Amino acid sequence: MVSYTLGSLTDDCLRQLRGTTRDLINMLSEPIAAVAALTVQSINLTTNLNGVTVGSMLAVGPETMYVMATNPAAVSATVIRGYDDTTPAAAAVNSIVAIDPPWPRSLVQSRIRDELRSWGPQVYAVANVQIPVVTWQRGYDLSAITTTIIRILRVQAQQPPYIGAPGYWTTESSGAIDTAQANPDFSFRYDPNANPAEFPSGRALIITQPVLPITQGNLNVIYATPFDVDGSWDENTDMISNVGMDSRDLDIPPMGVAARLLRMMSVRRAMLNVEGQSREDQDVTMQAILEAASQFAQSTKMRLGDVQQRLFSDYPIRSSNY
Repeated sequence: MVSYTLGSLTDDCLRQLRGTTRDLINMLSEPIAAVAALTVQSINLTTNLNGVTVGSMLAVGPETMYVMATNPAAVSATVIRGYDDTTPAAAAVNSIVAIDPPWPRSLVQSRIRDELRSWGPQVYAVANVQIPVVTWQRGYDLSAITTTIIRILRVQAQQPPYIGAPGYWTTESSGAIDTAQANPDFSFRYDPNANPAEFPSGRALIITQPVLPITQGNLNVIYATPFDVDGSWDENTDMISNVGMDSRDLDIPPMGVAARLLRMMSVRRAMLNVEGQSREDQDVTMQAILEAASQFAQSTKMRLGDVQQRLFSDYPIRSSNY
């Protein structure tokens, strides 16, 4: 199975944004420990403090620090740990320290989360749950699904022995599963506002076909749900198995994130003086930045259109699925 972590996606987003440019960096000469947010402490660097001034921001992994004071002789800086709502984390000797990065990792990861949230309900994660069949029962409570349901995509039975119409199951004398037969699909409707006295979750799956199963088995309920960006969200979060992304769509977030962050960069350029850094005439113009952001946004929209068409093809919208 393909694995693609949030850390890898963050790196791809930064490559998209930086192009051939690079951040000014230093390295830690001593390890730092995880401490409480907004702790003030001194950190030691390996080389001179070129670029590190009062008011600078330093990024070590996903943590951002604010420089309160510097000591060039000791090659150290007094910083506020866990600045800008980031989480202080332990870091080893020789960890990279980015100096005033335009896009700290914490900011990029926040925009990735925003980007994926904005894709629904047209583009979504596909999940499934197994619900035990009750003989002759049409309505099933969907409490087994604990996340948001955008819509039910498909209801499929596992393959037990059956004869006659799909869904009319009976047991052969041998009791063996007949793999030569197809898994039956059931016609259904989804009620997101079901009577809680009958369906405790308030969401119900109603089997609408005339013939119901008469033997035990499971319904495989496939449903559309938002991408899970509110659970695990750190460098090791897998964007496929944890978040629900399709491996064919991993090229889209870097473009959408670039569009969002470049618009922020144009605002930064409009400021005559940014804390710790003065505006330089040779910097890229605001117009060029906004044009690049627009191109990224357009490319993102086109790719999301491709994904939406694929999902429509795989899971056509049912008129009875309201």
